[in-house]
Amino acid sequence: MHVAAKITLGLGGVITLLGVIFTVSGGYALDNLEDIDIEDVSVWNGEEGTYDFVNKDTLIYVRDNVRCDSFTFSMTNDSGEYPYENDECTKDGSKPAEYLDDPEGWYHVGSVNTTGEYVIEASSEVYLVTGSAIFGEILTEAGGGVLTALGGIFLVCCGILFLILGGIFALFLGTEDTSVGLVAGPGGFTTSSIPTTSINTPDKPPTTPISDTESSYWETD
Repeated sequence: MHVAAKITLGLGGVITLLGVIFTVSGGYALDNLEDIDIEDVSVWNGEEGTYDFVNKDTLIYVRDNVRCDSFTFSMTNDSGEYPYENDECTKDGSKPAEYLDDPEGWYHVGSVNTTGEYVIEASSEVYLVTGSAIFGEILTEAGGGVLTALGGIFLVCCGILFLILGGIFALFLGTEDTSVGLVAGPGGFTTSSIPTTSINTPDKPPTTPISDTESSYWETD
């Protein structure tokens, strides 16, 4: 196989493999968009305390070891108690009805949308997360996953192109040229593809006088 075909096929294989790895990595990132670290994006957490809401949709999360039907949450200020209600639970009451959409290890149990400072009381530790933070986290992870997957697809296409070119080179370039140059004489130079071989020929007769016994060796028919 010609050296150009070998190099092209090798590059094609490596580039294609890298493209597959990038594509799988991007797809995995897209499959795990819901695996958000609630602790990192939360704006407040605790069982009781005060928080100043700023008229944004705020999601309430608890750990997934908290039963949905026994969880309680209340918010009060000078105007009274905020009309909060938990999200619907599953039939057995162990988890929220939409728990499959929640990040791993967490339950989204309810939401509030209000402005002002409130005193919070909950039966278990809660984590308040703004809707914009969740959306931003998903958008960032989705963007990274999409770009990685697209980059992988591009590399796969390039790798396949190199493999095709390598196959063409292998078919049409043949093997490397191993021709041997032979001197034709003072007037020119010719080449031959016949492999060179070593031919044993008798040594030339010595120019110095030799004995009768030695001279018989050099006699020819």
